[in-house]
Amino acid sequence: MKRALFVSILLLLSSMIYSQGDTAKMVFDTTDVEQNFLGKCYYYSHKLGFPIDTITNENLYKTACLWLLTPYHWGGRSKKGIDCSDFASIIYDSCYNINISGACDDIYRDVFPIKKSELREGDLLFFKIHSRSISHVGVYLGKNKFIHASSAKGVVVSDLDEPYYKKFFFSAGRHKCF
Repeated sequence: MKRALFVSILLLLSSMIYSQGDTAKMVFDTTDVEQNFLGKCYYYSHKLGFPIDTITNENLYKTACLWLLTPYHWGGRSKKGIDCSDFASIIYDSCYNINISGACDDIYRDVFPIKKSELREGDLLFFKIHSRSISHVGVYLGKNKFIHASSAKGVVVSDLDEPYYKKFFFSAGRHKCF
């Protein structure tokens, strides 16, 4: 329902912009903060391929978009290459002003384990991929989607129901500072 309303508003606004020429600038310039937020959310939703109706933390999606498709590099922490734990660290630092560091299992020690059904935007997801210890971490976006630095594809958005991630999922956690 919320998404349908938002899409209707976007269609109405875009038709006003295209049909009114110069007066469209007035319509666009007078948009309030909430409409501007919705417009940005639409952009992030489109760029990440993520449903718009759960976006509440604009900075999370902005940061995610900035890092999207950055190549994977173990131990990397720049746009030239980044690994999963450093990517989670950057997200937490820039979006929540929370310092998390170390390898995936170190990060796991700083969270309260939660059920999948309790996941909220910004929660951390932990995986044991071909290992007995935690070897991968991602940041939950909502609607079963998470962003992470994949060793095969770089920074991408994935779904928890993809067979690969379903097979190796270990735990979800909420940082103690949340």
